[in-house]
Amino acid sequence: IGKAPINGYEVLTGPHTFKAVLNASQVDEQTINVISQSVIELQPVKKGNVEIFTKYAGRPVSAELVVDNQNSYNEQNSYRINLPYGWHSLRVTYGSKSKEKRIHINKPELSHTFKLSAKNDFVWPWQREYDTAPLGFTLSYVYKQLVTKGENERLKENGVWDDGKGKSLHGIQAGINLQPCFKFGLGLYTGLFYEFYYSSNDNYDYDKFMEHCGYIPVHLYYQIPFAKKIALSTHGGLGFSYAFYGMYKPKDDTYDNMTDFYGKDYYPKRFNMTMDIGASLRLGPIQLNFQYSKGINDHKSYSILGDYKTTQNKYTIGISTAISGN
Repeated sequence: IGKAPINGYEVLTGPHTFKAVLNASQVDEQTINVISQSVIELQPVKKGNVEIFTKYAGRPVSAELVVDNQNSYNEQNSYRINLPYGWHSLRVTYGSKSKEKRIHINKPELSHTFKLSAKNDFVWPWQREYDTAPLGFTLSYVYKQLVTKGENERLKENGVWDDGKGKSLHGIQAGINLQPCFKFGLGLYTGLFYEFYYSSNDNYDYDKFMEHCGYIPVHLYYQIPFAKKIALSTHGGLGFSYAFYGMYKPKDDTYDNMTDFYGKDYYPKRFNMTMDIGASLRLGPIQLNFQYSKGINDHKSYSILGDYKTTQNKYTIGISTAISGN
């Protein structure tokens, strides 16, 4: 509307925004509710944008902010306020904790984080400062065993060889594990894993066995941090495995490989569902894992002989990377 000072300029009553500009860095803009004759004073001084954050026990929180003991702001995760160059007093309050600091604004953009200590206060495990690691790459040693019960009998075997009583089928597991943690230390544990099993036995014409499987866990997850990158976690739920290819290889190469055996008498089925329970210990960039899986579905390997139920149990011991989520 022109250059200040301006006298006798008429506007309708009600809220209006007035802006004074000296140059690109010296601007003052205010919204004023005009009721009657008013004197409006603008001060186009240099201002900077300040971002204010508050952390309690290392975790971002919504705190109340007071600027220069005058302007109060409701609880928010963060604030972005525009203040004139110079010294200003900032005070944040979160629960019974409060902290005040004088800051000097001398550039267009700056930020400050208030860190409130939880010393002498009770802190829940999930309130501790922790560098989350929701993603990892896993390499594990696995072994599984068929367990048949019924008619007062119990048989444990690898399910591959007739003389496999009391033995297990051994292999390796590799894949991606996901363990996002949400609130109160609770989260989800899942992933996608490939498993390879191998066994040999010179007592048979088909003396080599190999199997390729896929495995997906769907578990509830609970985490207890002890330090920023040290945590103990436990998880449990259902596991789903599927043998998408298995093969007996003969000593004599003139014979074909045997692959059509899943679901037949004395052999397991391709699909296996388990009830899983596991624990992990994170130490910096690595995580140590252990899991036990108890079979649920009946493979009916010996149902032709009577009232028998066959399940497949599995043990997993491995290590994974802990990829930071921050």
